[in-house]
This record gives sequence, C-alpha cells and structure tokens, in this order.
Amino acid sequence: MRAKSKSNNTFVVDVGTSKIAMILAKISDIKDGIEIIDSYCASSVGVKEGIIADPHALRDVVRHCYSHFFRHMNDRRADVYVTLPSSVLTSIPTETRLNIAGHAVTYKEINKMAIEAENNNCKKRNLSAIHSFVYNYSIDGYDGLISPIGMHGNTLVCDTHFVACQDSTILNISGFFENCGISVNQYICGHYAGTCATITEDETKLGVCVIEFGGGVTSISIFHAAHMVYIGYVPYGGMNITNDIAKVFGVKIKDAEKIKNLHANLHDYKQSGQVIIENCETQYDEEITTSLLDDIVRARIEEITMMLFKKCPEEWMRKVSACIVIGGSTKIVGIDELIKKISGIKTRIGKPLKKCSPDDRLEVEYANAMGVLKFVNDQKVRHRKHAMLKSSSAESIFQKIKKIFLE
Repeated sequence: MRAKSKSNNTFVVDVGTSKIAMILAKISDIKDGIEIIDSYCASSVGVKEGIIADPHALRDVVRHCYSHFFRHMNDRRADVYVTLPSSVLTSIPTETRLNIAGHAVTYKEINKMAIEAENNNCKKRNLSAIHSFVYNYSIDGYDGLISPIGMHGNTLVCDTHFVACQDSTILNISGFFENCGISVNQYICGHYAGTCATITEDETKLGVCVIEFGGGVTSISIFHAAHMVYIGYVPYGGMNITNDIAKVFGVKIKDAEKIKNLHANLHDYKQSGQVIIENCETQYDEEITTSLLDDIVRARIEEITMMLFKKCPEEWMRKVSACIVIGGSTKIVGIDELIKKISGIKTRIGKPLKKCSPDDRLEVEYANAMGVLKFVNDQKVRHRKHAMLKSSSAESIFQKIKKIFLE
C-alpha cells in the first residue's frame, strides 16, 4: 500500500449508480481553505445500487481520471477519500454506561466509553465504524449534557450513533482501488458528505431530515442537536423513474431521462390539460402527454418517499422541523412540493452552499464530493486548533517550572 501522503493535494472519488464524480483540490488548515484544481463527472459503469458490480469496467474510468488530473503536477501525492453508498452502511444507535462512583468525569472516562461502544457494537460484529456521532450524555438521570467533563455522579451514560460498514466490503473496495494504483486514506458516507455541503449548522441543531435521490438508491438521514442520529435507504431511485417512463412510452432510456428532467412537473397549480411532448420517437407510435408523464413520476416518488418515512424511527421523526431534498432527481420541477404534501413537513431543495462550492462549475452532481472536501477542511481546522491548545498548554507548564527554579 502507498504510504500516507503529506501533501495538501486531496483526491475525492464519489461513486454512484448513475454517475461517478471526482475532484482534485488543495486543502489547507484554514477555514474554507479549499482550492479546486480539476473535476470530472461521467456516467457510471459497473456499478449497481451503489456497489461496484463490475470492477473491470469501472477501473479504466478511475485510472484514466487519476492520471489525467496529475499530468501537469510535480507533486503527484494526494490524500484519497472515497464515498460509501448508504446501501453498504448500517445505522447503529448505542447506549454505553459507566460507573464513575462519585468521581469527576475526565477525558479518560470519555475515551474508555468510546472504545467500549465501538468494540461492542462494531468490531465484535465484523464492522468498521465509518462515522460516530455522540449526541447525548447523562449523569444519574440528568439528560441533555453536551460535555460532562468535571461533573460528578455515579452513572455516566453516553448515546452514540455509529455508521458502520462490513469489514469485507471495505476490503473489496480497498482492493479495487489498489488495483487502480490508489491507496485510500479514509472512507466517508456519501450521503453524510452531501448533507455537509447542502445544509446549514442551524438546520442540524433544530432537527432536519435529508432525502437524497440517487440513481439506484434513495437515502434518508435525520439530524438532531447538530448530529446525525439515523440513516437508512431504499433500493430505488431516479433510474427507476426513468425506467418507468421508458416502459410506458416505449422510448430509449436516454430519451426517457431527458423527458423526465425537461418535462416532468409535479406542481399542483400548473395548467390543466394534456400537452403533447414532440420530437420523441416511440416504439408504439403513441403520444407522450405531460399529464401521463407527471402521473408516472408522481407515483414512483410517492412510493419511494413513503417507504423511506416508514423506515425512520418515530422518536426522531417527531423532532424533525424541516426536510431537505438533494440528489439528481431534484431537477424534477415540484418534487419538494410533493414531498411536503406527503410528509406534512416544510421542504426545500438542497444545493451546495457557496462556502462548500468555491468553484461555480461544480453543480448538484458534485455535491457529495464537495461535502467531502468540506469535511476534510473542517478536520484540518480542528486538528490545527487542537495542536495550538496543546502547544499553549505545554508552554504554560514549562513557564511554571521555569518560575519555580528561578525562585
């Protein structure tokens, strides 16, 4: 395996069922320190429901893009981040208890609980923890603590949400990229990355659910108190809508995709009546009308949305104040209005935030990849601040020792 890079170059690969997006960027440890060098987006090959089903077909695309990105660069090193689809991830809510016998809570107890939670809920089940979100602490029944450090009590409880993946799946994906000559530094939940790029900090604090319409998979997550507390998916997405249109009207898949994005309209207030969509060749010489098209699209989106909401824990859905829709199917006019009607929750279309997309070329197809860049930038900023605090603390101790000897 390639040694861990010390370069500022960051290479992101977001593999989906319908498209593969890659970005090469330089990321500093300064807030919003993201500089896009190059980007590439193409139709996916060899991917089914977000899983690499034909490695040989996908390998050529990844290799070509990687070599193309670095063709004019002297420093060919890069930290590589790869997104994982919701279809290979498991949502694991956990509760960990620790007897502290009246002592004050220190970082030692916090770290002990974190290790215990991951061992019991992930490692013992042959799962790798991709993300962990600590969303609540409580001491002796006092709930809602953000940080229990320094507090006294008898029983400390920590609620954590793990997003985990089978070890074998990680090995298979790592093996694929190794065969491409690429060593992966870190895996990130693609859906989580997409939310990082499209929702605000206030929305995550107030409670929000995010629906991502992918090509073969539609994902949903719930955020509460600034943490992801649930993630789930259904194995249906935008490609199913496209296939429905192709079957009913007898058109080619590529034509059905164009018809869906250009003509589908789910607004309740649109003009009534049938409008014939022209310049579309069908196998059965049938007219393609907007009214029938809208019925087809609406039926499938309603089915997918209702399946998603049924999977969500009621305790978290009750705390949701808004719904945000992301993904390729947000191009369908009125999809936010339809989901609002189904859920009864105010809904908006999520687009990459300006601070997450410094390059205007990058549109919705790059939302997940841009979210990864923001995630990495935030990590570097936190590490820099932590290093500064440690340095300041060490310097303070040194000054105290020096003062003692001088006295």
